[in-house]
Amino acid sequence: MLKKRLKSHIMVEYKWMVLLKLLTLCMFIAAVYAFISVNTVEPVSANAAEPLENIQPLENNSIQESNKTADANPAVIKWMKDRSVSPEHVLLKIYKEALRHSHPNLILAICAVESNFNPGVESEKGAVGLMGVLPAVWMGELKKEGILRDREDLYLISNNIASGTYVLKKYLMKSKNIEDALYSYVGGDRSYADKVLKTLGEIHFSEMPLVSELKERDNT
Repeated sequence: MLKKRLKSHIMVEYKWMVLLKLLTLCMFIAAVYAFISVNTVEPVSANAAEPLENIQPLENNSIQESNKTADANPAVIKWMKDRSVSPEHVLLKIYKEALRHSHPNLILAICAVESNFNPGVESEKGAVGLMGVLPAVWMGELKKEGILRDREDLYLISNNIASGTYVLKKYLMKSKNIEDALYSYVGGDRSYADKVLKTLGEIHFSEMPLVSELKERDNT
């Protein structure tokens, strides 16, 4: 009888171990799919950037945006809270703003590496805000495209993410490769791409259901 119970227990544990490995594999496939999707981004025309007057504070966003951000994943918010000291309402605004753009998880990964979700941060090299945009390099073009009015706009969540996304797309258009684009984005640091892609994998993993949750579903 004891042997039967032990055998049954081992089989149950083995079942969940195999399932966990399958989930990890799915996470890896999802990350690769995200990279491929980013690499095939549509070219940005001279008039493609969203005008600044359309980039309103999140409190005044349109109904269409509200419907899109309704899909915010609580697990991702929890992941953001675990690694940042920014208040939850700030993290939620950042997440919702990222959801307005293509590949929101990639945007969040860059924000995590660049600023740890601190909108007011500025690096020693002069990179400003969530996505670490360099005003010395991009200010003129971002103004011309109607994304920014002045340097202070880079401290606003919506404007900084719009600016960082624009810059990243420009580099993706040139390289067609996410690692090379990230290398150029940061100004020449090969380890930067590894950090961003690793963080992207963490975000994908956070979106996956835990084994404990799967057990509960299996028992119901």
